[in-house]
Amino acid sequence: FLELKSNVEKEHKEKELAIDDGRRKRPRLSRKRSLVIVGTHTSLPAMTNEENTGVFAGLNFFILTDATATIRKSKAELEQLVKRHGGSFFQTDSAVKNTLCIADKRTVKTASLQKRATTDIVRSTWVLDCIAQAKRDMQDGKPPMLLPTEPAHMFFTTEASQEKIRMTVDQYGDSYARDVESDELKALFAGMPPPQEEGFDARAFRSQLAEHGADLGGCKGWLFDGVVAFIALPVVDVVGDKRECEQQTRLRMASLTLRFAGGELVGDLSDERVTHVVVGENQEGVRDVRNVISRYVCASYSCCARG
Repeated sequence: FLELKSNVEKEHKEKELAIDDGRRKRPRLSRKRSLVIVGTHTSLPAMTNEENTGVFAGLNFFILTDATATIRKSKAELEQLVKRHGGSFFQTDSAVKNTLCIADKRTVKTASLQKRATTDIVRSTWVLDCIAQAKRDMQDGKPPMLLPTEPAHMFFTTEASQEKIRMTVDQYGDSYARDVESDELKALFAGMPPPQEEGFDARAFRSQLAEHGADLGGCKGWLFDGVVAFIALPVVDVVGDKRECEQQTRLRMASLTLRFAGGELVGDLSDERVTHVVVGENQEGVRDVRNVISRYVCASYSCCARG
């Protein structure tokens, strides 16, 4: 009995020891984290093969927030975009002199800069507009140029910069240095007042531009400037004549193109200002035009002879 009691007590103690060992917590292994310097960590978006315009060469940026305007980009993506096009970025506005501050949202840092009122804060749209304009200029064989900041680009403007920035656009907000997109152009037109009663004289406006060395002669919209044309539009006599319909369509398109490019259309072939006569493939129409011209020339010659 004593031996049995001793064995039972021994087994009981062994079970208690086993339970205590199971409840003991394993020591946690602490992993030492590597030192990461803000702005240089490797988790930033990878550099792409996008063309480097170099438009931001020599500029320093302090990007405070993500881009939330036309194109959404994170703060890290904006930093890499600036770097890809020749700029440098820092995490404070006091790291180097003449740092450009970029922000789209009012954060603690942004509010602090505004309170100091010593630094302009530019929206991210200016960065994107500079890159887009530089690409267009390079495609046209022009060197990339840095765009001036416009009122629409500013998140906060100091009192000293307000007049300078206001002079970069006209009275309707149209940029003097940047090619505007179609959506922005529609918004500009919507904000313009209705035309005056006396109307707008396009040719007088062209003369004013030429006086200032900005003639529009090289633009596609003035390709036929000075052309006074008579277009012999055929009359489709046969219903369903596909060839005649196609010819008439081409001539009507030619008339619209000529008017769009600065030319003038007249409906009377005897008009002395006519410089060009446009006909289709119908030889009968050509003969009719020649007959009219010959009669007009003969009449003019007869008048001159009598005179």
